[in-house]
Amino acid sequence: MKRKKELEPFSRDHYLGLVASRNLILHPTPDSLEKFLELWREEMSDHFYEEERLLGPLASPSMREQMISEHDEIRALVASAKQGRTSAPCLQKLGNKVYAHIRWEERTLFGAIEISSDLSAIAEDAEAMEKRRQNSPLNPQRAEQVRRRETKSSE
Repeated sequence: MKRKKELEPFSRDHYLGLVASRNLILHPTPDSLEKFLELWREEMSDHFYEEERLLGPLASPSMREQMISEHDEIRALVASAKQGRTSAPCLQKLGNKVYAHIRWEERTLFGAIEISSDLSAIAEDAEAMEKRRQNSPLNPQRAEQVRRRETKSSE
């Protein structure tokens, strides 16, 4: 689905989250958890913060509440995994929760925000978030995407 440019950085993050969550669901191993936790440290934790800060005010009260509630559930599951709750069912629960949450945001939350909100207010912050992550080893294509956007906007 084509997103407005202000939401594209969030959708790019979502792609990485979907891959990591599917790995937890299908292969609930210490290796898949380690890769998920690397993504959590490098991007996902900040992603949640930025969604709450930038998109929360644009969402309806019920959608904002759902987003924050699901973020809190995922944070709790991540904390449990870090404390050693790494059985296959625990990892699959974390993977399923992240996967379902991302799908809800992409299918429901983002569409509602695009229809009801002026996204120009978050454009600068969304771009700054993207630039902060442009050299991430987890998404090597991001630097090229940032460069293309900068070239396009300067034309």
